[in-house]
Amino acid sequence: MHWKRIVIYDDVRSFAEELRNMLQLVLDDTEIITVNNSEDAVSAIEDCDLLMLDIGLENGNDGIEFLKELQNRQALSFQTVFISGYLHNVERVFEVEADGYLIKPVTLSRLKLCLQRLSRKTKRDTMLVPVKKGVVQVSLEKVLFAENVSRHVKFCNEDGTEIISTSRFADLEESVPEYFCRCHNSFYVNLHHVTSLKRYVFTMDNGCEIPVSQSRYTETKNIYTRFIGKML
Repeated sequence: MHWKRIVIYDDVRSFAEELRNMLQLVLDDTEIITVNNSEDAVSAIEDCDLLMLDIGLENGNDGIEFLKELQNRQALSFQTVFISGYLHNVERVFEVEADGYLIKPVTLSRLKLCLQRLSRKTKRDTMLVPVKKGVVQVSLEKVLFAENVSRHVKFCNEDGTEIISTSRFADLEESVPEYFCRCHNSFYVNLHHVTSLKRYVFTMDNGCEIPVSQSRYTETKNIYTRFIGKML
């Protein structure tokens, strides 16, 4: 993927400039803008392809809340990478479906790896599924979870809509991408929409809870941990 314009939003000017210099080493013809406050950030991101922002911002502001406010106002077309000096923020980035996560201090090797992963990401994964009256296209990015209903598949979407497919639930494993995890005999969850995993329960970003079976818990926890690790 080629980024024409990258915006770095960090209230520490020295860090923003350091990150900018590293990006320029690996991206020859990309415009890289640094901003240090929310007003400049809102203006700068209008035409950007990638936003890299700190979680702990000026005056106690929060980068995750900043992005939430933007998402509430409009559909965003750019990718987002959060930057933080603390690991405990990792799970929170799933609240806003971030594309990446970097731990400070950022090294050139970690930055390159992050950019490589971003460039491989598809903006939208889709799947054609049979329904009673024909075939429909399912946007898998927007699916929170898939549920076994009478051996068929019910896709539950982030906007509250549902698609009942006549395809067999047992065949779903061969069709869904790797960010779907079978946590229960009757459920696949989209890990991009998970905000937390507690014993035997996934909590999704819309607040609903999906059961994790006892027999699958250890494997599910390992899959989820590896998925989070890819964000680092």
